[in-house]
Amino acid sequence: MPHIEIEEELAARVEAGRLGEDLALRLHQRFSHLLEITFPNPLHPTHYQLRSRGWVGQLALGELRLDLRPKLPLGSLFGMVEEAYGLSGLRTYPGVVRSGSLPQVFGALAGLLAGGVCARVHQGLYRAYRGEEAELGLLRGRVLFPPGRRPGALRCAFEEHSADIPDNQILLWTLGVLRSFAFADPAVKRQIRLAHRLLGGLVGSAPFRAEDCRDRLYHRLNREYEGLHGLCRFFLEHRGPQPVPGEHTLPPFALHLPTLFERFAARWFQRVLPHPLYIEAQHRAPLEGSPGLAFHIDLVLREGRRGRVLAVLDTKYKALAEPASEEVQQVVAYAVRLGATRAFLVYPTVAAQGRAFKVGDVKVETLGFALEGELEEAGQAVLKGVLAGMKNA
Repeated sequence: MPHIEIEEELAARVEAGRLGEDLALRLHQRFSHLLEITFPNPLHPTHYQLRSRGWVGQLALGELRLDLRPKLPLGSLFGMVEEAYGLSGLRTYPGVVRSGSLPQVFGALAGLLAGGVCARVHQGLYRAYRGEEAELGLLRGRVLFPPGRRPGALRCAFEEHSADIPDNQILLWTLGVLRSFAFADPAVKRQIRLAHRLLGGLVGSAPFRAEDCRDRLYHRLNREYEGLHGLCRFFLEHRGPQPVPGEHTLPPFALHLPTLFERFAARWFQRVLPHPLYIEAQHRAPLEGSPGLAFHIDLVLREGRRGRVLAVLDTKYKALAEPASEEVQQVVAYAVRLGATRAFLVYPTVAAQGRAFKVGDVKVETLGFALEGELEEAGQAVLKGVLAGMKNA
């Protein structure tokens, strides 16, 4: 079985005879958004070059296996996932350990979701009232007109106290997605199948996207769903392309590090910023005169949830000593659009810390959120830089 290892930010050289043109073409067709593939050419006539486009994990295509390895220590990576998807409250569940490999982390998190779903089924699913219409032999709720088609039947509108609601449907859909993953641990596979069978007997299936797991309303009765939905969002956000009919391949274990870094920074700032400062993630700012065009800004710092914009922050998952000019241009445009005079570029390395630029009325500063060590300590340094930069805003 061909097995190729690709380290983050480095190109792997693979002999042409080992990969083969047919397999390389199929790899390009299936995973070109995950991998940059350079075919043999006059500069390197005997090799293919494979480079990750910011993804880490495992890919499978037929007998070929690709390991996309992160530079970061696995503990840091797992800490980012916990923060970004609100999983810290689930650490009391069995099965989540700081595993020795990224596939083991995926497996542990999948087992965590399946175990949590099984626990919810046994303890009782959250239920809510939903509107129903049906033809009944006895009056229930209120009668609708015209009457039912069956003789003597009443067409009624009523409230049904049901578990077949989006809170539970999200869990079922995600478990269905996970059933097709090639987890190495048979216990994880069995747990996923069991959870899917238990929940599927009580809840109908409906498709969901990662975005559907965001900004949901939680209260005393469904508070335990917040962490489970965080896991669902994690898997739905990072799953790869699904197999097409007749194709013998499996969905990849793939984690997009730029997206993870952005989500992690957003959640971290939301947790630690002092009152009344507030961070808004994924702000959409339409451009005047063209409602179809808009800026999508990673982070917006406000004075209170609805207050004035103080600064914009843009995360860049790049190990650069100097920001690129187009990155400065981008964040300045964001600031001008929102009427802010402060902008920050946030990189995952202290090498980029402390640069400052002035473009018109906008002051741009770079911040380094070091991911190799203790995340909380590194975050406090970033917070200090933001607060210092805001003194004269």
